[in-house]
Amino acid sequence: MFPKKQPMPFLNIFQMNNQIELQINDLALTKQLILAFTEAFETCNYYDSNGINSPLNYDRFECLAAFGCIEKVNGNFQQICYQIEFEKRWVMGYFAYEVNKNFNADIDLSDAENGCYIPEILLAIRRKSSILEIINNGIPDALFNQYVEQFKNSAISESADHDLPLTFVACTPKSKYIDNVEAIKKQIIEGDFYEINYCQKFIYEGALRQPLRTFEALNKKSPTPFAAYVKSPSFTLLCTSPERFLYKNNEHLVSQPIKGTNKRMPNVENERQIELLKNDAKELAENVMIVDLVRNDLGHVCVSGSIKVEELCKVYPFALVNQMISTVSGQLIQNSSFTSIFTALFPMGSMTGAPKVEVMKNIAIYENEKRGIYSGCIGYKMPNGDFDFNVVIRTIIEDKLNKNVSFHVGGAITYDSDPEKEFEECLLKANGFYNF
Repeated sequence: MFPKKQPMPFLNIFQMNNQIELQINDLALTKQLILAFTEAFETCNYYDSNGINSPLNYDRFECLAAFGCIEKVNGNFQQICYQIEFEKRWVMGYFAYEVNKNFNADIDLSDAENGCYIPEILLAIRRKSSILEIINNGIPDALFNQYVEQFKNSAISESADHDLPLTFVACTPKSKYIDNVEAIKKQIIEGDFYEINYCQKFIYEGALRQPLRTFEALNKKSPTPFAAYVKSPSFTLLCTSPERFLYKNNEHLVSQPIKGTNKRMPNVENERQIELLKNDAKELAENVMIVDLVRNDLGHVCVSGSIKVEELCKVYPFALVNQMISTVSGQLIQNSSFTSIFTALFPMGSMTGAPKVEVMKNIAIYENEKRGIYSGCIGYKMPNGDFDFNVVIRTIIEDKLNKNVSFHVGGAITYDSDPEKEFEECLLKANGFYNF
């Protein structure tokens, strides 16, 4: 079907040199137009909270999108962090899990590890606002005005075609997965570590025909507060993550790790599911261990005595699953840098385990595929230094260079894990990609 021009769901109400504000009459249609606008760019980031409040309402934007690339942020990990720290414009993008190997190495990160860039223009809708902000991030006025007119003339495709279901193949056979869980449990009993997040990769050899339509279908089926659609020259990411990694507001730093999952049931039946998860000793133990790890990590950059667990093991229902989420926060030490924060906390504890360094060594042994962008983070940094990054889970990744599509799923393994149940939990988390 051909794209269909839609009546504009807003009116001009205010204009400054670097920003235009529009009154929104139809939020859903506005989001569709923003997504349609991504088709005109090779590089873009679209974030959608889907109207879902994050735990304890640590929310900033209902929708945030960035388009075009003024320049890529390149270098090794520390060089990239320094540039992000001192950049007075918006910075968008992602970090892959493997960048942890390069914290102190003089090695430039590849596109598979670093997708950070300075965009040309941003569209932002703040929470509980009916205003669309169109922000010039440092391009000439003529080009900015051209983009504004281009956006106003965006057309929404009437096509409902998407790529799912695809025939994904597990990179780790079930028998090997079961054996690995048994081996991990033995190491836990021997005292090598307490908990490890063990993941497996599923792959489809081929490309996505309709990545934007596929993201829209996924986001409709499984709306989450940290959904993202990301395009770069090398990758397309279709992310329906429910988990926040780090949120910074002035000197307040917040992490909201997820550990604990079960299937959401219809209507009142789900009340029982929530109670089961709330009282599951194994899931509670997993969550508490990661909370302790996050508290320890925050201790490297936060004022002593300021770190607190604002909410412990609260169960939140989502479209397909229930999740156990904790909220840990702290007051940053004065002049804490972006580099020091990410060095202390990345990769996130919920995707590694405890103790983190030892667990990461073993992840490299048990997982026969690199995680890449999976279990990394996607997010933004504002000109004032505040930022928000999610955890890359429940995400389809199209590798344009190697012409394949993949996703990972995993879970925390502890001494009392049942290998069969762990495998079933992986399939539950993958359900959004399998059964469509």
